[in-house]
Amino acid sequence: MTRKSLQGSILFIIVLAVGGCSDLPTVDQYFTFNVVRTVDFSIPNSIMPDKDTGISATGKIDTTKDYQLNGTAAYLLRSAKITRIQLVPSDPTLSLSNLSYARLVIGMDTVGDSMYVNDKGEYLLNTAGRDVTQHVRDTSYSATLYFSLRNPISSPATITTYLTFVNTALPQ
Repeated sequence: MTRKSLQGSILFIIVLAVGGCSDLPTVDQYFTFNVVRTVDFSIPNSIMPDKDTGISATGKIDTTKDYQLNGTAAYLLRSAKITRIQLVPSDPTLSLSNLSYARLVIGMDTVGDSMYVNDKGEYLLNTAGRDVTQHVRDTSYSATLYFSLRNPISSPATITTYLTFVNTALPQ
Protein backbone atom coordinates (compact mmCIF):
# COMPACT_ATOMS: atom_id res chain seq x y z
CA MET A 1 0.00 0.00 0.00
CA THR A 2 1.43 3.37 -0.95
CA ARG A 3 1.58 6.30 1.37
CA LYS A 4 -1.02 8.23 -0.69
CA SER A 5 -3.52 5.39 -0.64
CA LEU A 6 -2.94 4.91 3.11
CA GLN A 7 -3.62 8.61 3.76
CA GLY A 8 -6.74 8.44 1.57
CA SER A 9 -7.98 5.36 3.45
CA ILE A 10 -7.40 7.01 6.84
CA LEU A 11 -9.19 10.18 5.71
CA PHE A 12 -12.13 8.10 4.44
CA ILE A 13 -12.39 6.25 7.78
CA ILE A 14 -12.30 9.55 9.73
CA VAL A 15 -15.06 11.02 7.56
CA LEU A 16 -17.20 7.91 8.09
CA ALA A 17 -16.58 7.92 11.85
CA VAL A 18 -17.41 11.61 12.26
CA GLY A 19 -20.43 11.40 9.97
CA GLY A 20 -21.79 8.36 11.79
CA CYS A 21 -21.59 10.11 15.16
CA SER A 22 -23.63 13.12 14.10
CA ASP A 23 -26.16 14.34 16.63
CA LEU A 24 -28.00 16.50 14.10
CA PRO A 25 -31.77 16.18 14.37
CA THR A 26 -33.64 14.39 11.63
CA VAL A 27 -35.35 16.53 9.01
CA ASP A 28 -39.10 16.92 9.53
CA GLN A 29 -41.14 15.94 6.50
CA TYR A 30 -43.12 19.20 6.20
CA PHE A 31 -45.24 19.73 3.11
CA THR A 32 -47.52 22.52 1.91
CA PHE A 33 -51.00 22.50 0.46
CA ASN A 34 -53.57 25.14 -0.46
CA VAL A 35 -57.14 25.32 0.80
CA VAL A 36 -59.78 27.83 -0.30
CA ARG A 37 -62.34 28.69 2.36
CA THR A 38 -65.26 31.12 2.26
CA VAL A 39 -66.76 33.42 4.86
CA ASP A 40 -70.09 35.16 4.21
CA PHE A 41 -70.69 38.62 5.67
CA SER A 42 -74.34 39.79 5.80
CA ILE A 43 -74.55 43.51 5.06
CA PRO A 44 -77.79 45.18 6.25
CA ASN A 45 -79.19 48.09 4.26
CA SER A 46 -79.40 50.18 7.46
CA ILE A 47 -75.67 51.04 7.40
CA MET A 48 -75.10 54.74 7.02
CA PRO A 49 -72.60 55.99 4.42
CA ASP A 50 -69.17 57.13 5.64
CA LYS A 51 -69.61 55.19 8.89
CA ASP A 52 -66.87 52.75 9.92
CA THR A 53 -68.57 49.37 10.22
CA GLY A 54 -67.47 45.92 11.36
CA ILE A 55 -69.48 42.80 10.51
CA SER A 56 -68.46 39.52 12.15
CA ALA A 57 -69.01 36.04 10.78
CA THR A 58 -67.80 32.53 11.44
CA GLY A 59 -65.58 30.72 8.97
CA LYS A 60 -66.05 26.96 8.87
CA ILE A 61 -63.34 24.34 8.48
CA ASP A 62 -64.14 20.90 7.13
CA THR A 63 -61.28 19.04 8.81
CA THR A 64 -61.91 15.90 6.76
CA LYS A 65 -61.76 17.73 3.44
CA ASP A 66 -59.19 20.36 4.39
CA TYR A 67 -56.75 18.26 6.40
CA GLN A 68 -57.36 14.50 6.19
CA LEU A 69 -57.64 14.42 2.38
CA ASN A 70 -54.29 16.25 2.31
CA GLY A 71 -52.72 13.56 4.51
CA THR A 72 -52.50 15.53 7.74
CA ALA A 73 -54.55 16.68 10.74
CA ALA A 74 -55.27 19.97 12.49
CA TYR A 75 -52.82 19.23 15.32
CA LEU A 76 -50.04 18.62 12.73
CA LEU A 77 -50.54 22.03 11.12
CA ARG A 78 -47.38 24.12 11.49
CA SER A 79 -48.41 27.28 9.64
CA ALA A 80 -51.46 28.68 7.89
CA LYS A 81 -51.02 31.87 5.90
CA ILE A 82 -53.61 33.58 3.77
CA THR A 83 -52.15 34.45 0.38
CA ARG A 84 -55.27 35.63 -1.49
CA ILE A 85 -58.51 37.31 -0.43
CA GLN A 86 -61.26 37.92 -2.97
CA LEU A 87 -64.50 39.79 -2.19
CA VAL A 88 -67.63 38.83 -4.14
CA PRO A 89 -71.08 40.38 -3.61
CA SER A 90 -74.10 38.07 -3.66
CA ASP A 91 -76.30 40.77 -5.15
CA PRO A 92 -75.19 42.23 -8.50
CA THR A 93 -76.72 45.58 -7.49
CA LEU A 94 -74.12 45.86 -4.70
CA SER A 95 -71.04 47.23 -6.38
CA LEU A 96 -67.92 46.75 -4.32
CA SER A 97 -66.70 50.09 -5.64
CA ASN A 98 -69.26 51.46 -3.12
CA LEU A 99 -66.80 50.45 -0.36
CA SER A 100 -64.40 53.25 0.48
CA TYR A 101 -62.14 50.70 2.18
CA ALA A 102 -62.17 47.10 3.40
CA ARG A 103 -60.10 45.27 5.99
CA LEU A 104 -60.38 41.61 7.06
CA VAL A 105 -59.46 40.43 10.55
CA ILE A 106 -59.24 36.85 11.82
CA GLY A 107 -59.11 36.66 15.59
CA MET A 108 -57.22 39.86 16.40
CA ASP A 109 -54.94 39.72 13.35
CA THR A 110 -55.45 41.88 10.27
CA VAL A 111 -55.01 39.44 7.39
CA GLY A 112 -55.92 41.76 4.50
CA ASP A 113 -56.55 45.39 3.67
CA SER A 114 -56.12 47.93 0.87
CA MET A 115 -58.79 46.77 -1.58
CA TYR A 116 -57.94 46.84 -5.28
CA VAL A 117 -59.33 45.54 -8.57
CA ASN A 118 -57.11 43.24 -10.63
CA ASP A 119 -57.03 43.01 -14.46
CA LYS A 120 -59.81 40.36 -14.35
CA GLY A 121 -62.15 42.75 -12.52
CA GLU A 122 -61.88 40.84 -9.22
CA TYR A 123 -61.98 42.79 -5.96
CA LEU A 124 -59.05 41.68 -3.82
CA LEU A 125 -57.42 42.68 -0.54
CA ASN A 126 -53.67 42.89 -0.13
CA THR A 127 -52.70 40.11 2.24
CA ALA A 128 -50.59 40.76 5.32
CA GLY A 129 -48.87 37.34 5.32
CA ARG A 130 -49.84 36.70 8.94
CA ASP A 131 -49.69 33.19 10.32
CA VAL A 132 -53.19 32.40 11.63
CA THR A 133 -52.53 28.78 12.61
CA GLN A 134 -53.83 29.26 16.14
CA HIS A 135 -57.21 30.34 14.74
CA VAL A 136 -57.68 27.53 12.20
CA ARG A 137 -56.87 24.41 14.22
CA ASP A 138 -60.53 24.01 15.20
CA THR A 139 -63.64 23.53 13.06
CA SER A 140 -64.42 27.26 12.92
CA TYR A 141 -62.83 30.68 13.34
CA SER A 142 -64.04 34.22 13.88
CA ALA A 143 -63.61 36.76 11.07
CA THR A 144 -64.58 40.43 10.89
CA LEU A 145 -64.91 42.57 7.79
CA TYR A 146 -64.39 46.28 8.48
CA PHE A 147 -65.54 48.72 5.80
CA SER A 148 -67.26 52.00 5.05
CA LEU A 149 -69.91 52.60 2.40
CA ARG A 150 -69.74 55.58 0.06
CA ASN A 151 -73.52 55.45 -0.61
CA PRO A 152 -76.44 53.69 1.07
CA ILE A 153 -77.46 50.28 -0.28
CA SER A 154 -81.09 49.60 -1.23
CA SER A 155 -81.39 46.04 0.09
CA PRO A 156 -79.45 43.73 2.40
CA ALA A 157 -76.67 41.81 0.69
CA THR A 158 -73.92 39.34 1.40
CA ILE A 159 -70.24 39.76 0.67
CA THR A 160 -68.46 36.42 0.34
CA THR A 161 -64.73 36.36 0.96
CA TYR A 162 -62.73 33.62 -0.74
CA LEU A 163 -59.61 33.00 1.34
CA THR A 164 -56.71 31.00 -0.07
CA PHE A 165 -54.71 29.44 2.77
CA VAL A 166 -51.23 28.03 2.22
CA ASN A 167 -50.77 25.44 4.95
CA THR A 168 -47.56 23.78 6.09
CA ALA A 169 -47.99 20.54 8.01
CA LEU A 170 -46.49 17.23 8.95
CA PRO A 171 -47.92 14.08 7.38
CA GLN A 172 -50.33 12.01 9.44
